Amino acid sequence: FFARARGVVLLLPGGSFEANLARALAVLFFRLAVLAAIGLTMGCIFSTPVAVFASCAIVAIFISGGFIATIANAPTMDQHRHVHHNPSLDAAIRVQYRVLDAILSPVRQFDVIGPLQRGESIPWMPVAKAFMIQVIGYSGLFCLLGVAVLRRRELGMAGE
Repeated sequence: FFARARGVVLLLPGGSFEANLARALAVLFFRLAVLAAIGLTMGCIFSTPVAVFASCAIVAIFISGGFIATIANAPTMDQHRHVHHNPSLDAAIRVQYRVLDAILSPVRQFDVIGPLQRGESIPWMPVAKAFMIQVIGYSGLFCLLGVAVLRRRELGMAGE
């Protein structure tokens, strides 16, 4: 018996569960590195309460990536004639969602929980790709932004 939606799948042993779990945990730690970079960058730019709210907003945007992709790829509102809308405003908002989807799609593509639950092997190439995109790409961009802000900021010095 096999699931009709998935089709016939040939499962071959491809290493130990521990190595597969280590690769999955590595990808999850890469995502944690992005979250830490977001928090540190917001801490460099803003005061503590504002940095907390800004970090939470960015993390909420990262988490809602699937919703953003759904909106970016949805059909236009032209099919709903009974709804009054502004076409130029609709086009501007759709462009914003498409830009957000383009930014967030590399982060969304590294889902390791599903394959780990199904017992599928997680190859090393997606782990290396996740490292390059998430740690070096996204965390590096946030690091450069934090460094640029700290270089321009005048730190308070004790008066003489």
